[in-house]
Amino acid sequence: MQVLGYGMKTQLIACNMKRLLLIALILMCTGLYSNAQESKADKKGEMHLELDYTVAGEGKSNLNKTDFALNDFSIKLGYRFKNRVALYVPVTLSIAKQNLTSTRNYTDQTLLGIGTEYGINLKNTPIFLDLSLASTITQAEQQYFSGAFMIKVGGRINDATPTVGIGIIYNKPYNNIMKDRLLLGFSLGCRLF
Repeated sequence: MQVLGYGMKTQLIACNMKRLLLIALILMCTGLYSNAQESKADKKGEMHLELDYTVAGEGKSNLNKTDFALNDFSIKLGYRFKNRVALYVPVTLSIAKQNLTSTRNYTDQTLLGIGTEYGINLKNTPIFLDLSLASTITQAEQQYFSGAFMIKVGGRINDATPTVGIGIIYNKPYNNIMKDRLLLGFSLGCRLF
């Protein structure tokens, strides 16, 4: 069995992320093409743009006293098929706060990934089930994989849909500097179209 060095792991991760992004791009282009073939009266697909802020911690009652907390700022761009299912690419700036002994350590990472969302209308209230997978793309020593599942409730203000959500976030590092973390997350977002 071959042990991969840090540089090899980074190259392997970058290669896998390129493949995921290529698949997402192909799916989005396929959706755009098939949507363009439909008549204008049947057209229900649209572009998907969402801004999102998520705060997550390890489930303790006070996030200031927790050993680890995240503040994520995301832009999600993709395509919504038939007003139910969306496929998107999230770009996330993640700021992590770690309490190391008596000092706090802040690190920032940029993540790129792929996500999907399924929308349900429950008594004229939109509910969204959101699943996303992402990986760090910056060359810092604390690189990790992140998976998130959120349940979001939305409203309507003109053409925008503000959302509030709750869910879980799992972070798995590529090295032994950090430990695996399962976090409880809360999100505020706005779907622009």
